[in-house]
Amino acid sequence: MKFDEKKANLKKMRAIRNALNMSQAQLAEAMDCSGQTIYNYESGRHPITRSILKTFKIATGMEDIPLTADEIATFKKEIYWEDFTINFSDVNHVDAFLHKLSRCSEWSFDTDLQILCDLVGAEYGYATNKKKEAVKLVDNLRKREHEFSDEHFYWYYRYLAKVEHLTWRYKSALAMYFKVEEFGKRLHIKTKLLDYLIGYCYAEMDYSIQAIYYLEKVEVRELYAYSIAIGVSIQRFLAISYSRTGRLKKAIDLLESCRGYILREKKNDRQLLGGVYLDIGVVYQSVGEYKKALENYNLAAPHFDKGSDAYLA
Repeated sequence: MKFDEKKANLKKMRAIRNALNMSQAQLAEAMDCSGQTIYNYESGRHPITRSILKTFKIATGMEDIPLTADEIATFKKEIYWEDFTINFSDVNHVDAFLHKLSRCSEWSFDTDLQILCDLVGAEYGYATNKKKEAVKLVDNLRKREHEFSDEHFYWYYRYLAKVEHLTWRYKSALAMYFKVEEFGKRLHIKTKLLDYLIGYCYAEMDYSIQAIYYLEKVEVRELYAYSIAIGVSIQRFLAISYSRTGRLKKAIDLLESCRGYILREKKNDRQLLGGVYLDIGVVYQSVGEYKKALENYNLAAPHFDKGSDAYLA
């Protein structure tokens, strides 16, 4: 262990004991040692070994927290699995995931895992409007950048990319996404939505050729299974990029296919369907097919709230 990690363990042992309203004597009894021994641990006079940490966690009811390298690796796999499966529309799912990260960061004695949990928690917290908590987490972590591993930087840049993307700073978001890609390659991590997110930024910046390059790399069928909204979003951005580069038939065919899929699989999603009708109208209008454009605008209008009527008009 590094010295600073030892110091963190001393503070955390004392903080956990106090949080559980245990005296040094009560903890000593639970750990089958003397009160003086507990005092020596908390004051730094005796080293806190891994076996002592294990005994401490059993005594305080925290024995289920990962300690070994294998246990930590397993938990990290769970984090990456959540990255693929977390449903942001399910508030309970997101809150449970963030609670899990927070608890592991708070109670774990492993510095690497603490930083990782805080970075992942910040990214998902920001994405689910827990922005103040996320910003506070990362502000604290910035002071510890010198401790970051490649894995920490991977999640750190993911968080920064999320912030830039959600505040419409697409050029800056792209720079962060390329950092994510760089560290992901070092770690042999394939970020599922990265090509989509890079293509999204290029499309919003009207860099259609670059947008097409990245969006065509995305396995759309796989993402439809993951999220119909994301699958539709990819096809819409790709279609608009096709239309901007003169491939109008390809754009219309893609949007019509997209419309058909929504009608079959997600009939009740009014805004999703309305967005596709709107895009079809935009493509037809760009080539002077005003009658067909108007037909699709009229089909789009009922799917939006009243605030969108003026835009459609």
